[in-house]
Amino acid sequence: MGSGVHAPVLDDGSDSDMASSEPVAVEDGVQRAREILRTAERILDDGVTYSDFANGDPKAADAALGAAQRAASECMSLAVQSSKDSSVRQLAEVLLQSGLARVTLMEATLGRRTARMFGVEQALCHLRGASSLSALEERAPVEAHRLGFTRILFSRIDKGVWIARTAYMEGEEQLARTLVQVGIAHPRPLTGALVESEMARRRVPILVRNPQSSSRVHAEMVAVVGTKGYVAAPVVSWGKVVGFLHADRQAELGGVDEFDRDLIGMFAAGVGVAFERNALFRRLRFMRSMFNEHVCAVNDLVDDIAEDVMEIGDGSEKPLNRSLGAYSSGQNFRETPAAYPEDALFASLTPRECEVLRSLASGKTNAQIASSLFVTEGTVKSHVKHILRKLGAANRTDAVARYHALTKSSGGHQTKDPFRS
Repeated sequence: MGSGVHAPVLDDGSDSDMASSEPVAVEDGVQRAREILRTAERILDDGVTYSDFANGDPKAADAALGAAQRAASECMSLAVQSSKDSSVRQLAEVLLQSGLARVTLMEATLGRRTARMFGVEQALCHLRGASSLSALEERAPVEAHRLGFTRILFSRIDKGVWIARTAYMEGEEQLARTLVQVGIAHPRPLTGALVESEMARRRVPILVRNPQSSSRVHAEMVAVVGTKGYVAAPVVSWGKVVGFLHADRQAELGGVDEFDRDLIGMFAAGVGVAFERNALFRRLRFMRSMFNEHVCAVNDLVDDIAEDVMEIGDGSEKPLNRSLGAYSSGQNFRETPAAYPEDALFASLTPRECEVLRSLASGKTNAQIASSLFVTEGTVKSHVKHILRKLGAANRTDAVARYHALTKSSGGHQTKDPFRS
């Protein structure tokens, strides 16, 4: 898992237009609303500061425009009764501009939400590259950040216990690391009054408002990030809740709302499918590995049977009783008893096994031996296995050493290779 923290993400360009143009439109709408509200403050002169809201908060801007509209409407009614035409015209202008600003702001907000909904599909596409469950856990918070959340936590559910795994916070790597460490140090069983327990039971996303004053939240993790509100959703794989996604947005950027709750729910559902897909691939890779092992085992068995059949069918391939004395005296080696105990061991080898042993002694690999004898590597392996068993050799090196020892006379003089006719 590593630290569970990621470096800032650089977009690959595939969704840069959608990700960048819409938020700018919302900011423009918020700034335009502030300008109109400052004008309204001068005209209404009722002591209310309508333009006092965060720069990135379209909901607060819309609420302020609505309040200014209501105040302007009341003032205009009084101005009409007192026949103050100039005031009526100014207030009517405030009403008109406020209405237009709200429409523009709503369109920009709707456009950004639409882009974020399409972003869910793009974020899930990026998860397809995760080759393991741990990689998927690492990547999920990063992709959730693309949806407009500023701080994201991914947790796993292990035997009914909620344990933090990875987190992403752009520009706040240390805070993300601390959040994961606190979550690991303080696991929570999904029992009792935790809102996450209900979320896991009902398998629906949630919106938690004012977590600082709630007794149903993970107090330690809430204290670390100081969130004013967050959304969360269960990750369900094969019908079982395997994890959680938690996300929030800084209060100065408008916080989170019901739309964010539904958005994280959509993304979490896709993450669950990604978990299922990853598990299927792991299972397929295991099955392929097992199948290959079975194929190799069957090939070896077939080679063994084929070799045995050839030995039985060819009467000439009887165990060879070759002694060094037979070769040196020119006698028929098939009729001469073994002169040495070691020679008796080699006499049990078939001609083909002798060829394989001689090739081993010359330093050839199984593949080279198979090519020279026009057989499969499996057959060569089978021959080697038989040779080791008949010679009582521990390994190939031991068998080759015995071969070289046999090619020398007891007095140390080089003799004819006993495995060549």
